[in-house]
Amino acid sequence: MSLSEQQILDLLQKHLEGNLTDDELSCLKEEIKHNNNLKTILLYLESPEEIPYLDIEAELVYEKTRPNSLSHLSKDIPRQHKGISIKTILAIVALLALFGFVWLTFKKGAAPQRDGKWNVVKTAKGERKFFKLIDGTSIWLNNESTLSVKEGYGKRHREVLLIGEAYFDVARNENLPLHVYTEQTSIEVLGTVFNVRSYPEDKATEASLIEGKIKLTVKGEKKPDYTLLPGDRVIVTKVSSTDSSPIKQVSPETVKMQVHYKKMDLKSKDLVDFKWIDNQLVFNGDPLPVMLQKLSRWYNKVIILETTALEQEEFSGVFNEAECEQVLDILRKTGAKLNYETKRDTIYIK
Repeated sequence: MSLSEQQILDLLQKHLEGNLTDDELSCLKEEIKHNNNLKTILLYLESPEEIPYLDIEAELVYEKTRPNSLSHLSKDIPRQHKGISIKTILAIVALLALFGFVWLTFKKGAAPQRDGKWNVVKTAKGERKFFKLIDGTSIWLNNESTLSVKEGYGKRHREVLLIGEAYFDVARNENLPLHVYTEQTSIEVLGTVFNVRSYPEDKATEASLIEGKIKLTVKGEKKPDYTLLPGDRVIVTKVSSTDSSPIKQVSPETVKMQVHYKKMDLKSKDLVDFKWIDNQLVFNGDPLPVMLQKLSRWYNKVIILETTALEQEEFSGVFNEAECEQVLDILRKTGAKLNYETKRDTIYIK
């Protein structure tokens, strides 16, 4: 039986961390027999070569089961100084290719080439980090995300590459606009506060603006750039050019982008887009698969959905519980028909 995309991702993550069991390695080797891309990934994982890197000092402001308020950053939080190896970078690239994503390749708003030296900050599942760049820009990086900053930032350019989710408080510099590149979009900023969410498996990119103004360019579109004002949220989704439904695999010949505008009430205390920087997990009418993906990232848990009966059920709520199972129990108490079982640190939704 073939492994699902999420199972492959989880096993490869464990491989990178050195926590793969013999049985799990056997599963990957079995998958190789009918998945040539996976074979390529594993070859890269076994490569011992390293590339040069520069460190950004990032404070770990949240670790699973140990929440810390971002408004009271502790001076005792250890600095993270982890280099990124060529095998990790290549594995990420291969993963994106495996699931049909075209990574950082743009017809409009082209991302910079990955040559030279890069600063890289990463978060694992169940982690969030806070750091400042040399120009004074503050960034919160959500769990399972990567931000890359090329050498020369703040002097020759202000360009960053984002995979995942980040909250930016950008220092103003009219001579050097900040450019944030994601898989689907590029964003130009002078000085503002905004949130960007662009996880590859989510099939969509969301940009939400709190202060200032940003210009958003959508990959491959001939239309003018989109200008966002405070309270604007833009959602860019990949859809099939034949039936306009969201798709799982991406082919440049059959894909177009759909852009949707939404308005946020910036005076609302319940503004959900940004609660994650205060270590609050939010579900906002999320279908079950989306909700479980958020849980998996937030608590660093493997969660397997074994039923299709609840896939269209939506979930809402704000949580700061220490354990994943506590969230599931609360949802059940509020009427959700969720049955689950935990086996060897894996949660099975029945």
